[in-house]
Amino acid sequence: MGLGFPRPIANEIDLSYYVDTLIKGVSCVQGVTERGPINTPTLVGSAEEFARVFGNNLDDYEFPLVCKRALSYGATLWVSRVVHKTVDGVTISTAAAKASVTLKDRATPAVATLKVYASSEGAWGNDLKVAVTNSSSDDTLFNIVVYSNGVVIETIPDLSMDEANERYVEKIKGTYVTFEDLESASTGDKNMPAVTTDNIALTGGDDGLTGLDDADYIGVEAHKTGLYAFDTVNDALQIATPGVTSAAVIAAGLAYCEKRKDMMYICETPANLDPQGAVDFRKGEGDYDHAVFNSSYGAMYYPKLKVYDAEFSKERTVSVVGDVLGIMAVNDWKANEARVPAGLRRGLIQNALGVDYNLAAPALLANANLACENQVNPIVNFADYGLALWGAQTLQRSASLLREVNVRRMTLVIKKAITTFAWNYIHEPNDPTSWRAFFLAIDPKFREWKTNRWFYDYKIVCDQNAKSLDDAKLNTPESVQRGEFKVKMFYKPVVGIKWILLDFVITRLDAVYDESIVDSAM
Repeated sequence: MGLGFPRPIANEIDLSYYVDTLIKGVSCVQGVTERGPINTPTLVGSAEEFARVFGNNLDDYEFPLVCKRALSYGATLWVSRVVHKTVDGVTISTAAAKASVTLKDRATPAVATLKVYASSEGAWGNDLKVAVTNSSSDDTLFNIVVYSNGVVIETIPDLSMDEANERYVEKIKGTYVTFEDLESASTGDKNMPAVTTDNIALTGGDDGLTGLDDADYIGVEAHKTGLYAFDTVNDALQIATPGVTSAAVIAAGLAYCEKRKDMMYICETPANLDPQGAVDFRKGEGDYDHAVFNSSYGAMYYPKLKVYDAEFSKERTVSVVGDVLGIMAVNDWKANEARVPAGLRRGLIQNALGVDYNLAAPALLANANLACENQVNPIVNFADYGLALWGAQTLQRSASLLREVNVRRMTLVIKKAITTFAWNYIHEPNDPTSWRAFFLAIDPKFREWKTNRWFYDYKIVCDQNAKSLDDAKLNTPESVQRGEFKVKMFYKPVVGIKWILLDFVITRLDAVYDESIVDSAM
């Protein structure tokens, strides 16, 4: 029968698949904030956006200030708010509560008609007050005006108690408040909240921080709390709990990244430690009895930063982790993830007053050596150059190139990029044609990486030149019939300069500077 009426039949064949570039400068962070969603990662790209969603700096917790410092470098953060939660079997509860107020309607006698809630849990909502005014455009609508410290911070106009209206209260969410219709039995427009003569305070907000402990930061996988709140985030390269230096939390963060194998855990030493104390903490020695931190999926930094908090008009000593995440973002945008995120070109720390222990002093070289030799990355204050991140080692104890932060981060990016692309070949024929096509698709990306100084050389092996199954060396008949397609990618990572060995050779006045004299000085 053929194809029916004779005609041109157009078809599309997409052979343009390629390895895509990943988003740069993204990290996950968790900690205590004034307000905002709990255990729900929220993408934030600026300090202003952080303040709008998560609120102001806190005197008792450095997390908001540290996040704003990371954002000031150009980092993008997935932020998750932490509160204390009690887990009892399959149930989980928290004392964190939203402030609220119940408004009565316009009937006689008046009955409860509308409940106004702060947009998120926390004592911050207790500072809110609301007023009800009539709409200027429709007698069946009303306005809610929100005040904080006597200042109008939000006006939500033309609200309705009619479920069919597009301005129905439960369909509308303000920046600072949300609404619950209490379904007053009053008829007509009498069920609207009565116009107020005074501003009415919200009450009952609770931060839910009483009893906050390591378990709240570590979290429960089944409930997606703590670290596990980030299970659905796939575009970040780092994760951190800034300001929290508990050995249990750090160990859990490293284990989380070891399991995921697509992120690094960025951590720090406790405050007020000398270099020996920092090394003892890293190794679980001296005053500490925890197991040594040993993972290429983590890096530890020391010491704390001294900064000025403009919101509280005072100097504070805070976590350096926010600056580390910011510097990594700068490194990735100015160069790439394969470069070392440290040094004077990409590792300068901005807008800081100093460190609580400075290893840059020449007299402290032995202490600086101690920290570096034990993979505690120092932040130093040079007299001529200022503050800089001066170490970039992972916490892996065994000697390999994965001791280097840039090699670990580079490998994470390569794995993510190639793995994401490889999904296109699932269920394709497992034969030399597919093997060749796969090689031709990923080889340009590897050439690009080599050109951009990610590695000195590379080699891809996936039987790309095989003409038949019999020619294959890696993809044997046994593995092919199991549905396996094997690809091996070898690369020699470019490493950063750590030491510059300068030889000043004094020669005789009649010396001839040719190759022989250079050879004699080697």
